[in-house]
Amino acid sequence: MSMGRSRSIRQRLVLGLALPLILVLGLALWLNHQAALALADQAFDKALLNAAVALSARLELDSDSDLDVDLPSSAQAVLQTDAIDRMFFAVVDPGQRLVWGEDWLNGCVNTALAVEPQAESLHCHGQWLRVLRLDRQGPLSRARVLVAETTHKREQAAAQILRNSAALGLALGLAALLTVFLVTQRVLAPLEALARRLDQNHGEPLQALDIAAELPSELQSLVRALNGLLARLNEQAGAQQAFISDVAHQLRTPLANLALQLQLQARDAAAPGSAASLRRQSLMEAALQRMQRMVAQVLSLAMASNDASAGESLSRLDLRGLAESCASEFIDAARARGIDLGFELAEAWVQGRAEALHELVSNLLDNALVHGRQGGTVTVRTGVLRTEAFFEVEDDGPGIAAPLREQLFKRHGRGPASSGSGLGLAIVQRIARQHGGHIELVHGEPGTTARLLLPLA
Repeated sequence: MSMGRSRSIRQRLVLGLALPLILVLGLALWLNHQAALALADQAFDKALLNAAVALSARLELDSDSDLDVDLPSSAQAVLQTDAIDRMFFAVVDPGQRLVWGEDWLNGCVNTALAVEPQAESLHCHGQWLRVLRLDRQGPLSRARVLVAETTHKREQAAAQILRNSAALGLALGLAALLTVFLVTQRVLAPLEALARRLDQNHGEPLQALDIAAELPSELQSLVRALNGLLARLNEQAGAQQAFISDVAHQLRTPLANLALQLQLQARDAAAPGSAASLRRQSLMEAALQRMQRMVAQVLSLAMASNDASAGESLSRLDLRGLAESCASEFIDAARARGIDLGFELAEAWVQGRAEALHELVSNLLDNALVHGRQGGTVTVRTGVLRTEAFFEVEDDGPGIAAPLREQLFKRHGRGPASSGSGLGLAIVQRIARQHGGHIELVHGEPGTTARLLLPLA
């Protein structure tokens, strides 16, 4: 399934800021438009009010005490003079009888009396009108004066206001978007420069980035984090190179010996059962066993060095059962060297990964059998020591001098008389640390005790 093109940070910022800006500008322009229309209505309604007041001044009583309008036709023509809109008038007495003007106009408005002048927009007589009425006008406050006007000028004014508002809104919107684009371009320029510097970082090892003073504080934090990441990548690359070197270094000698013995064996093929032939066969078997052990230890070290395995879930384990299952795998090897393999086991529950701890225990047992005295004893113990669980293997070999003990936990760290790969204790130490524990080497009289201490479950 193909994925859509990812938006850049600039696009996201522009889109994220543009929408709120457009909404705010739209609301502001709508409010401005409504306010402008209200002001236009006020101006036009003022003209209607002036006409209504002028008409009210011409009201009088005739000889029968009835209302009458003394408005010459010339004055009426002046009031109705308008090139765009038409004006209509009506004067009504308290009995809703038309005194003067358009009779239909009175039917368009509410008959309830109003204290103040009232103007409203109505659809009447087939057209939209703006009607202003004045109640209680003329002699004895008996008349209602109505002045109405069509809304063409108002509509034209509203359209003009709308056009002006739209033009202003468009200009403000474009200016806001341009400002957002320019500001984001300036803000993101250091980030793009940082990306270019990272893209040009092809050194071996990867070079740390300089933290320039002009960088924003957030980018300085990012550069520090990237430098930490580069350092870890360099460390992992170095560890990978060291791992490859480990494999090559440890396998070079036995492979050369094996190749030599094969050549000699081929040369002496005419006497397959001779003492020399049997000795070479024994040497080849020993070389193969040594290579198998080295390959197993190198793979174990690679697994122990994998940080991903440290994130696996822990389970509750008894070191006693773990020691019994591991020790059973070394009984034949102990017999072959004439070593008395003994056990002093007690319950010791811990939280750990069974496979990793099995590898740890196996390496400690293997070291004890390989470096212990031939025909001697190796004792395996488990239990609780104060507030920690322990697993220990004691042999009666030559022991380890104090200055060499720390060296043994490093890769290829081994004693001067050792023929091992120097990886076993490095594996043990790494697995112990992943489980929150540690390894102790205790010198005995004679021999050495390797003790694993882990937190109690």
